[in-house]
Amino acid sequence: MKNKNEKGLGANMTHGQAYFHQKFGKKKPFALTASVRRSFDELLKTPTFRSYSRYNQQGFVLGDNELSSLPEHIEVKSDFYFWDTHLKLSGKVSNRDRFEIAGTFAENDFTDKIIDSRGNRTQRDTLFLNNLGLSLKWQHQWNDQWQTELKAAGTNFQFEYNYDLENAQNNQIEILGKKANSILDQQFQLNQIYQTKTAQKWQMGYHLTHYDVRADILRDSPGPNVDTRDDSRANLHALYAHYQNPIERKIGVQAGLRLSYYDIKDRRDRFDETFYVEPRIRLDYRLLDGLTVHVNYGKHHQFVGQLTVFDGDEWGIDTPIWGLAERESIDVQGADIYQVGAIFQRKSLVVDVQTYIRQVRGLNSRSYDFESLESDRPIRGDALVQGLDILVKKRFGKLRSWVSYSLSRVDWTFEDKNDNKDLGTFPADHDQRHVFHWSNQLRVNNWQLAAGLRAASGLPYTEMEGFNVDSDPGEPFTYEGIFGDLNVKRLRSTFAINLSGVYRFEPKSKQWRAFAGFSVMNLLDNKNEYERNYTVFAPINQPASINVADKSQLRFTPNVSVRFEW
Repeated sequence: MKNKNEKGLGANMTHGQAYFHQKFGKKKPFALTASVRRSFDELLKTPTFRSYSRYNQQGFVLGDNELSSLPEHIEVKSDFYFWDTHLKLSGKVSNRDRFEIAGTFAENDFTDKIIDSRGNRTQRDTLFLNNLGLSLKWQHQWNDQWQTELKAAGTNFQFEYNYDLENAQNNQIEILGKKANSILDQQFQLNQIYQTKTAQKWQMGYHLTHYDVRADILRDSPGPNVDTRDDSRANLHALYAHYQNPIERKIGVQAGLRLSYYDIKDRRDRFDETFYVEPRIRLDYRLLDGLTVHVNYGKHHQFVGQLTVFDGDEWGIDTPIWGLAERESIDVQGADIYQVGAIFQRKSLVVDVQTYIRQVRGLNSRSYDFESLESDRPIRGDALVQGLDILVKKRFGKLRSWVSYSLSRVDWTFEDKNDNKDLGTFPADHDQRHVFHWSNQLRVNNWQLAAGLRAASGLPYTEMEGFNVDSDPGEPFTYEGIFGDLNVKRLRSTFAINLSGVYRFEPKSKQWRAFAGFSVMNLLDNKNEYERNYTVFAPINQPASINVADKSQLRFTPNVSVRFEW
């Protein structure tokens, strides 16, 4: 809890914000904290907003055209709006009891209109997101060693994406689509904490999570229509125990066990239930003064997943759908994680080295866009992740510097021996072998300056090597891509430099203070591609050809901000 009252107003080139922190009560102090942010794109379209809009528009498709490379006869109109607010009330109702009530709400709206004056077609896309969250926490300190914590929380996530393609000559809708998703997550937690006089800690408790997930996919077009609905509910019960012995005794131990019971009722009123056992252990050993090594193992499970490929996604933006694990479309994902590392600390120098292996089971091909596999015939897969992370932190007077390097490899294996479907083993979509970061922070008088550099090797992609043409009498030509081996090609390496600075104004009265800042992302305006897509470009009365569309990270993006506090 902050020790003083505080209020503030601020703005940058995308949004404005306001917040306050107010304490009240003397014997039993309480505190109320609130904040709100809102975009102002409808009032002023800044260069920063345009840069973010260009980034977000990647993936919208009008026929054979990707927004990153539109011809002159296509016009794009877009509008982006967001706002969010947070509220928290906390305090002590007695010397042994504390409580906290918190809530948050966020809403995002994005509309896009693509007008093709030559083809007489207009595509409209509307994306709507909102998220409501509430939590209540109560803590009771029975004595110096025992503590009980109760927590109830709930979140409600709503997502809806609508798109249509209109023929401007007759004002007829040629394609109409909708993708909607909602996730209700309700949790109750009871935690008991016992700490001995020698700083050993025991934790045990019960967690209940209730999921209610709904999905709607609709497509009305000249081709096959789609009307798919999913409504699944599940309960996850978990008992856990955790023991921690501090490293002060040269050997540190953290060991725990989590027992989970998952039951689900899906859209077909089918009921399924499974038990899961998750042991976790970590051992720390102090070799020398300032040098500690550790080894740890843990088993984890995930009960909510995403589907990217499904019927009705041929037009518009690629929008994944969240769903509950139910053995048919989404499996419960399990992971075994092994890690060995060492940390060296001496004065202002910290060196942290970690190596790890993660074995993941329960991947589903419908979660990824494999061009060579039919989306209605999913197969299961596994992942093997191997990596090395190195972090070095050093302080030189008023300068702080961080250098990190990651060397990793992520391989997917998808095969179904029973159905004779096998994609084999290949690099994952996010298999980025080398990532290097160098960040610096310098304080000079009232200035706080920062500079960062990021360099990374390219991500993999699957190359379209050609296409087949199908034609039926009286019907337009259709094109089917011919793709090479999965993810054997690599995009170019990426490189970006980011700068920022904040100046603090300190008036003599000390009754208020102000901050003015700037930032520049991707100073060199590099086109750092992270995804490659293909379409077949087929203009009227001309030969068809392969069109390549790359998605890139943020280009040169400046921003300035101001903030007042009192």
